Amino acid sequence: MKTSKILFILFLPFIFAFTPIADEISQAFKTGKASKLAPYFTKQVDLTLLDEDAIVPKAQAQKKLQAFFDQNPPSDFKILHSGKSKTGLEYSIGTLSTKNGEFRVSLYMKKDSGKLRIQQLMIDKD
Repeated sequence: MKTSKILFILFLPFIFAFTPIADEISQAFKTGKASKLAPYFTKQVDLTLLDEDAIVPKAQAQKKLQAFFDQNPPSDFKILHSGKSKTGLEYSIGTLSTKNGEFRVSLYMKKDSGKLRIQQLMIDKD
């Protein structure tokens, strides 16, 4: 019991360090606002929207993502799993519920200028 409390106290700062970003990203997906996601993009984003895959500048990624949201108005977004890859990228996998069905969302983030940034975003039909 005492060990559990010590571990919780030790990891508490890390839990709170990532929560605001995850909450803001989740909220942007729930509301379908690409402009709220764009600040978390790296300068170039590896973007996969269904069958379209390209490495695009941040501004173009925002436009393409907004077009996707306009065609598939979101109603909910839930992060199902998060972790860290062997290469050091942090990732989150979630489900985006929309008017047109559910989509699997995969985000890969890396540290850029001391902040986590979305390097790769994939949205596929679930």
